[in-house]
Amino acid sequence: IFKNFKIYRIKNFFKTLKISSLYLTYLFFILIYKIYSAIIKNNSFKSINEIIFFIFATIIVSGFVTDSIFNGLILNSFAKKYVDKPYGIFKILIYPNLFLLIPILFLYTIEIIDLGMNVDYNPIKAVCMAFLIFSIRILTTAIYLRGGNILVIILNHSMMYAVIYFEYAFVKILTYNNNINQFNYLNLIYIPICLILTIFLLRKSKLEEVKENLKEINLITN
Repeated sequence: IFKNFKIYRIKNFFKTLKISSLYLTYLFFILIYKIYSAIIKNNSFKSINEIIFFIFATIIVSGFVTDSIFNGLILNSFAKKYVDKPYGIFKILIYPNLFLLIPILFLYTIEIIDLGMNVDYNPIKAVCMAFLIFSIRILTTAIYLRGGNILVIILNHSMMYAVIYFEYAFVKILTYNNNINQFNYLNLIYIPICLILTIFLLRKSKLEEVKENLKEINLITN
C-alpha cells in the first residue's frame, strides 16, 4: 500500500466527485433522515467521543484500508493484465470485488457471536446483505474507473457504512439488535439499480476514457 502511496492523489478529485454526486447526495439525505427519526423517537445519542471514534474507525478500516487493498493493489494488478484484452474492463470491475465478497460473507457469518451474545441468526438475510454491499461496491468501483480518484471512493464507502451502521454507531440502544436480522428484503431493489447505473457509467462510449484512467494509474503505481 505505502509503496504505491501516489495513488492517493488529488488529480481528478472533482471529476470523480461529480460522477458520484448523485450517490453521495442520496447517502447524505438518508443519513439526515436517520438522525431525524432518532430524534423523533427520543433516542439517546452516544457520546461525542464514541461517535468520533466510529467515524475515524469507519474511514480508516472500511474506507482507507479496504479501498487501498481492493481498489488499489488488487484492482491495479488486474488492470495491468486485462486493460487491453477482450472483456478486460468487466474482469477489472468484477474480480477485485469477488475477493471482497468472501470476507464480507465470513464477517456476516460470525456476527452471531458479536459481543458474546446468543441471537437468532438468519443466514439468508446475511447472504442477501452481502450481495447488496457487493453490488454497491461494483457501482463505486465503476465510479473509480470513470473518475480515477480513490479518495472520493473512500468517502463514498465511509458514508455508506455510516448509513448502514447508524443505529449501532450513533444511538444508544437498550437491547442488542442483530444488524443482519434487521435487513429488509425490499432493499434488494438496490441491486438492479446499482447494476443499471454501473452499466450506464461503463457504457461503450466511455470505455476508452476508462482505459486511459487505468493506464495513468498503472504508470503511477509501477
